[in-house]
Amino acid sequence: MMNPEDREYAKNRAINMSRAIGVGARACAIAFGCAGLCSVAGAFIVAFSPMGAHGAPIFINDYEVSGVVGPLYCIIIAVTAFCLALMLRALFQLCSSIEQRRTPFYLENVKALERIAYFTIAAALVWGLGTYALELAFHAPIGNLSAILWVWAGVVVLFLARVFEYGCALQEQDDELL
Repeated sequence: MMNPEDREYAKNRAINMSRAIGVGARACAIAFGCAGLCSVAGAFIVAFSPMGAHGAPIFINDYEVSGVVGPLYCIIIAVTAFCLALMLRALFQLCSSIEQRRTPFYLENVKALERIAYFTIAAALVWGLGTYALELAFHAPIGNLSAILWVWAGVVVLFLARVFEYGCALQEQDDELL
């Protein structure tokens, strides 16, 4: 059994760790959010500007964007960015919950992790399938295989949510003992 000083030290350490996790996750969310906004802005410029700087045509991966491909590509990026924005919102909620409760093991956090995973998978599927459809329909080589990695990242976060759910059960048992 822990003495009161060790218990207080462990509690303070957990509080500091939850604050650090919250600050770090928020910084990452802000960085990803800024990157997403830049991507959407770039997509709109590419989609709706007939000419790039100095009158040169606009290219994506050595393919000249013209006609219907540009606006469709812009829609794919906008929907993907929307999914990522929802994922970032869930991440902010998770960070706030961890900071307020001083422990990550609550069912709210499990639900937030699940939302993060589902929105990550949705963004990856929209991006991967959308760019693949553009490649097939218009022979526009603009896609890549990175969407598969994002699907796997979503699956890993779902697995992590299951681990946190088990941690919630352990936390309840520990709280009942004290």
